[in-house]
Amino acid sequence: ARFEVQVEMYAKTVSIEAKLMLEMFFTQILPAALRSLGEIGRAHKSAKEGGFEPQAALEIGKRLQKAIDASGSLAQELEQLLHQAETLTGEDLGVHCCDQIVPKGLELRNYVDQIERLTDDALWPLPKYRELLFLV
Repeated sequence: ARFEVQVEMYAKTVSIEAKLMLEMFFTQILPAALRSLGEIGRAHKSAKEGGFEPQAALEIGKRLQKAIDASGSLAQELEQLLHQAETLTGEDLGVHCCDQIVPKGLELRNYVDQIERLTDDALWPLPKYRELLFLV
């Protein structure tokens, strides 16, 4: 009985963290990344019209687009895994959380970290890592 309670607590904690991650992704991170990508595109277009070919902006835009696409797919997969977890109980639920949900969340986090590094500071809605370091 104690094991079952611990598994339930673990699964509930993982579920809350994953749902919060998805909420932050869809309501804050993705919109900021898309705005930043739009600004990069407009700046690149303006530079080209002025006779310049800013390869750095183009490369950053490509990297940001790739990270946005990958993170969007991972977020959808994470949503599906959370939905699947609702049908599981006991040890099956714990294994699903440990082997499926947590790794998918970590993978999404890696792409969000890339997006953070590529997104304009003025558009990023959360404290950046370097800012947090100076607050400590």
